[in-house]
Amino acid sequence: MPNQQLLDNLKTALDSEGSISKAQLGEILEIGSRNTIRDTLRACGLDSKKERYTSDEIWNNFIPAREMIEAGKRYGDVAEHFGIKDCGGAEVDANDADSDSFSHENGARLTDTVEIAVAESTYDVVQNSVKQVSQYVPKLVVHSLKEELNSQQMREAIRSEMRSQLEGEKSDGNGAAKMFQSNALPLQDLELNPTQQSQRAMLPSAPRYGLQDIEVNQEQVYIVLRDNGYEDGDMVTLYVNGRAYTPSTFIRNGGNSVLVPLNPGANLVQIRGDRDGGGGVTLAADVSSQGNMTDTPFPEGATAQFYIIRK
Repeated sequence: MPNQQLLDNLKTALDSEGSISKAQLGEILEIGSRNTIRDTLRACGLDSKKERYTSDEIWNNFIPAREMIEAGKRYGDVAEHFGIKDCGGAEVDANDADSDSFSHENGARLTDTVEIAVAESTYDVVQNSVKQVSQYVPKLVVHSLKEELNSQQMREAIRSEMRSQLEGEKSDGNGAAKMFQSNALPLQDLELNPTQQSQRAMLPSAPRYGLQDIEVNQEQVYIVLRDNGYEDGDMVTLYVNGRAYTPSTFIRNGGNSVLVPLNPGANLVQIRGDRDGGGGVTLAADVSSQGNMTDTPFPEGATAQFYIIRK
């Protein structure tokens, strides 16, 4: 019979996991042949095709069967003890218990045994391969997601969803002023640094289009950009002292509020019309609740400007 140390190791494994596989049985009990494990399982009435076996099955069937075989009993004797009429053709003497081959009564049984052995071997190989590959799955998933997110198709889908969100906000009639939010991002590429063309459009001689200079006593102010005409899809970019404080933004009647720091003295505010929704860009730029609006629409690509004087 298996020595006490091996049985103790088996008990520890079963107590820890609650069940055990054929491979674990062979390793813990030092049984070198899969055929020996399979034939013992069959002889004691257990299904040799199962993946795992419970503690009761091991202690009540498998271990007593191994003890009988190692004491000199044949597999047929073990099967008879457990009331098994057919144990798969295993009729091997105890001296041949660890042999990888044994005689069968007919070719049908031999074929069945070979198929089972191949299936069990294949299962072991697959299990080991899955364990080795599984450690790379998270990295592969992240890599695939990054590639998909960077694809042109995904970019178009994101832009389409943003366009739908903007149209939904436009039609819901909500006129409350809103802080600038990510769903108000432009449908075109962001330009957070003015290009040479933008800089030429922001020369100090750029027209005001009715915007007036405003004096404040604050170190920073909220500038609320609103469409003071029909909300028709006008888009603008806000620059203060040559720095972009918004991407190209769809302006609404409710307004988008942007917090801007001020330098002492004059601060140049420039608002570039990026898209004309129809009839020219109509704009109000309220500063700290002081109204300031254009008296005439300005064309797409033009820049309206005024100064905020910090006292």
